[in-house]
Amino acid sequence: MLGEDSLALGFVCGDYEGAVNKVLVKQDKAYIVSKYTIDIDKLLQMQRIDYKSNYKSIEILNKCRNERYKENQHKGMFSGYIDFAWKLIDKGLGYTTCFLADEFKNKYNLELYSLLDSRGKNITRNTWFIYSKTKKFNKIEEEFIKFIQDKMISI
Repeated sequence: MLGEDSLALGFVCGDYEGAVNKVLVKQDKAYIVSKYTIDIDKLLQMQRIDYKSNYKSIEILNKCRNERYKENQHKGMFSGYIDFAWKLIDKGLGYTTCFLADEFKNKYNLELYSLLDSRGKNITRNTWFIYSKTKKFNKIEEEFIKFIQDKMISI
């Protein structure tokens, strides 16, 4: 949890509700990533490859999985970082769920399946630029905030 008193500015993956100004930087879509074609209904029977991610991203992906599948999936194999998970997937050792930017380069030529909610809409994760409502910023910080505001969509 970010403390509003100590926060100056930063980027946060996942929605953040706090006493801060925020600018939406991007939205990434959620995918199931696999080496081979998969049957979504049999996903829980497959080996899942987990990786280090932030709490909000994991929360969104778990919520999606729990809405679709009423039973719990066994714990996945832990790979460390997403780059290593892709290498394991490329070797056919399992699948993962993750958020990918539109400009994602699929260098392993993996199968990507969009994760959809119950209404058929893409599951997404917002990335925000947040900054304090009360902190006095120096000139460089103010210019950086203005640059982000001018280039992105303010909320």
